[in-house]
Amino acid sequence: MRSLLAQLRAFWRGLRRPSEVDADMNDEMRFHIEMEAQRLQRRGLATDEASRQAAVAFGGVEKYRGAGRDAFGFTWMRGMSVDLKLGLRMLAKFPGLTAVALFVSLLTVLSMARLWDEAFWKPAPVASSASALHSRLALPILAPIVFLVGLTLALTVFAGPVSTLTMRAAGQLLDRNTYIRAILGEEVPRAAR
Repeated sequence: MRSLLAQLRAFWRGLRRPSEVDADMNDEMRFHIEMEAQRLQRRGLATDEASRQAAVAFGGVEKYRGAGRDAFGFTWMRGMSVDLKLGLRMLAKFPGLTAVALFVSLLTVLSMARLWDEAFWKPAPVASSASALHSRLALPILAPIVFLVGLTLALTVFAGPVSTLTMRAAGQLLDRNTYIRAILGEEVPRAAR
């Protein structure tokens, strides 16, 4: 529970002050590169050469910065922002095409709403004596429908974080070393790697 709260605090902080999170990641990466450079200097390399080799050994900073953003779950928000900007640019550049796309989208939503209304909200064609039974069954029948619609909307809105979470879980399931450490309580034998 504690780690979940820490993750939520970090996520909220990243939403409010993304430049601070980027600065923290830069400081962390610089620290690791400097520590490696100091280790290389103790082995006898010159300062400039040690710094260069440490940076090469660390790899591309952008790769780690992107992984850090993915870990915080900001990638989908930035992607949504880019999509929104592109949509507004296309609206300005091709207003006719955008109007047609919006009209077709509106027709699709209206047809889906009409089908939904017909399938789920139309009164049942039964005798009036069954109407009392129908009113008592309305809530148990509607509750799962409303739940599934809400779940579908939530999965649509949060598709990026859900995908990231499932990919991380799949990676953990495929990592047999974690399982071996949990069962044996020791370092993974070389033969099992």
